[in-house]
Amino acid sequence: MKNVVLLGQASDPQIQHLHRAIEHTRYTPWVVDTGLFGGQLQLSYDPGYDDGMLHINDQTVPFSQITAAYWHLYATPHNCQSDDAFASQVAREQAGTLQSFFLFKEIRWVNGIEAIRGHQCKPVQLSLARRLGATIPDSYIGNERRIARAFAHHYPNVILKPVRGGQTARLLSEEERTPAALMALLDRTPGTLQEYIPGTNVRSYVFGTDVVSVQIDASTVDFRDDPDVTILNTPTPKPVQTLASRICRGFGMAWCAIDWRRRPDGCYFFLEANPCPYFLAVEAKTGADLTGRLLALLLPDQATMQTQQS
Repeated sequence: MKNVVLLGQASDPQIQHLHRAIEHTRYTPWVVDTGLFGGQLQLSYDPGYDDGMLHINDQTVPFSQITAAYWHLYATPHNCQSDDAFASQVAREQAGTLQSFFLFKEIRWVNGIEAIRGHQCKPVQLSLARRLGATIPDSYIGNERRIARAFAHHYPNVILKPVRGGQTARLLSEEERTPAALMALLDRTPGTLQEYIPGTNVRSYVFGTDVVSVQIDASTVDFRDDPDVTILNTPTPKPVQTLASRICRGFGMAWCAIDWRRRPDGCYFFLEANPCPYFLAVEAKTGADLTGRLLALLLPDQATMQTQQS
């Protein structure tokens, strides 16, 4: 039996979309919501056989019968979402147990846990992208007050964004660039300060060597804050496409979405590469077949069969 796991929540439109698409193939899709681990989702693992089983709503799927897995969202199990010491211990045990599944090598992960962890360490991601040939904005990551203050006053406009992610980027206000205000910001949490690059937002969806790019026009610094954002297909120079593929491969990803800032002179600045990006809205607005490309990565033998039939 051929099975595909969709890691995410059953109510998520993107998971629902891929579930419907896979149902029309020779594969059986299974939604695995890690938030339900310990309830409707359980796991068994036997190291002597190097195999395990997912138990989903009283149905069992062996690891060895899972062809591919799509990582969209990892949710903390619901019974661990509190601050007490026992819940923290349970959360660690559950995360450790789930890793026996996440690290099962016979599954084609799109993308795997190492790519997810790399995305959560954006300072290292920026450094690796630069070594792979990308131009990156001048950046400071940390919470040392004097260095941060000097950086913030070196550029006309400075972006503030979280180190790991989870919140949108914004411009530092003039008031926040004062020593006392900047000190208060960094006392609460480390941050990423970045020179503001004037220009246009471009997102490249990378599927191996296949690159599909869109231009994202927004009235806000971070396009995710603009409900009226405009998304259009846009060409990218061949060297940028080649670089995008090299970054995707270098980050250990099968696919990703790379966010660039295209300066008016045509220079592309790398901002980040997301291993589990949203794509459904972009596909709907542009008509680009992102679903088909993603399925070809998940189910390459299915794509080959469809090509032969056509």
